Amino acid sequence: MSTIKSLTVDRIEERTRKDTGEMFPVAIIAGISFSQSENGNSRFSLREVSIPLNGMDKKTAKTYFPPGSVLNGYEIYQKETDPYEWEAPDGRVLSLTHSWDIRKVDESAEATTPAPAKSSSMEKHVFAGTSRKNDLEPAL
Repeated sequence: MSTIKSLTVDRIEERTRKDTGEMFPVAIIAGISFSQSENGNSRFSLREVSIPLNGMDKKTAKTYFPPGSVLNGYEIYQKETDPYEWEAPDGRVLSLTHSWDIRKVDESAEATTPAPAKSSSMEKHVFAGTSRKNDLEPAL
């Protein structure tokens, strides 16, 4: 299984919710993977995942996730999926059996089951409470 641990915030995009038509910001997190083909050719490939930034507008999102900033403690990993077709930028249609997702670095492949609807793995990490008396701990 491939993982990419050097991640940066590539950009913040606005997307439209399918159910309400409202706009919301999405952080596009990118990393570079290295691979070699069977005949020995080397290549780097850009891998991206998108993370919805709920409860923020685009300006606030850029404050917390400035483009070009490094995202420490997370990795992009390849996970198996049901077969699906994907159209490459050059127009070729490829049949794939994997996708790319993001997780905390210390999460194992077995621990990547979907999080409860109230929060994601990233939210749990960001809003993790501590034992110090004056720390704020958002309710999930």
